[in-house]
Amino acid sequence: LVDSIDENYGGSRAYFSRLYNPLYGWSSMYPETSGYIIPTFLKYSKRFDSDLARGKAIILADWLLSIQNSDGSFPGLLYTKNNQSKSIFNSAQIIIGLVSIYKYNGSKDYLDALLKCAKWIVENQNNDGSWSKYNYQFDYTPSYYTRVSWPILMASEISGDKNLKRAAIKTLQLIQNRKLDNAFIKSSGFDKNSYAYTHTIAYVIRGFLESSIILGNKEFKDSAIDWAEVLLRKFELNGKLPGAYYDNYKKIDYFECLTGYCQLAIIWLKIFKIENDYRYVNGALKALDRVSKFLPKSTFIKKKGGVPGSYPFYGKYMFMRQPNWATKFFIDAILLEEVVLNEIEK
Repeated sequence: LVDSIDENYGGSRAYFSRLYNPLYGWSSMYPETSGYIIPTFLKYSKRFDSDLARGKAIILADWLLSIQNSDGSFPGLLYTKNNQSKSIFNSAQIIIGLVSIYKYNGSKDYLDALLKCAKWIVENQNNDGSWSKYNYQFDYTPSYYTRVSWPILMASEISGDKNLKRAAIKTLQLIQNRKLDNAFIKSSGFDKNSYAYTHTIAYVIRGFLESSIILGNKEFKDSAIDWAEVLLRKFELNGKLPGAYYDNYKKIDYFECLTGYCQLAIIWLKIFKIENDYRYVNGALKALDRVSKFLPKSTFIKKKGGVPGSYPFYGKYMFMRQPNWATKFFIDAILLEEVVLNEIEK
């Protein structure tokens, strides 16, 4: 993860892949994940008293401030100097990082940037809680936008801005209304009327769970736990999960989404802390064990320490790539696993 940070500019490069980048392996920098990698470095630095990790968190945050648009938005897609794109989702993920670095050192520059970003997101929101533009697909607000509500609520908590809170709740309620009887939440994938990777499913669940904690909202909490439990049962029965599901649980199972396992491990550990149900700890440990099996040793094709997007490596999610966010979620999950196991032992 440290190696992913561009030494000249300071952003984290999206993935390592000899297929897409034969010479150096690394892609261009990715503003979205550079944002939410910041709290991972800060948590790591606290656990191991690492000046290196603290310094990298600040480098990432300062790079993001340098590329923020004048209206408060951040660029979508991989970063280039001429990138004129704006992204609701990506901007929201950057707020997560700016909140964490602001809480760490109290710099007003980070506070101003995150609040300006949150207000831009809300200004572009439709009355029903959706967004028509600045999405991955025009006029499609996927259900993983629960992870837009969560950062907006974080910004609202810091600022006391109730308008931000109301906007976040509107989106959560919109997505809550998509819940099916089987606990699946419709429109959880990248494309309309299609499958959802376990990666984006975990995005939906985490957004609901974290938002419910901030709001003290049982309805949103139940949506998160209901779906997380369905996936836990499927994982317990089969020892693995397919890489993607349709909303009737039809599987795409020629690959496993290792990124999704890391995210689900975090969710299951967090639910354990709420429900005190040891099945969730058991599932999380097994999911992380499964990811660990497929971590590469030092080779030319794969970079040591980087979690592949899929297993097999040619799987559909992040085909032949090691995304920085997969590694970020893996680190987060291991740090949380340690906390939970220490609490259990007490």
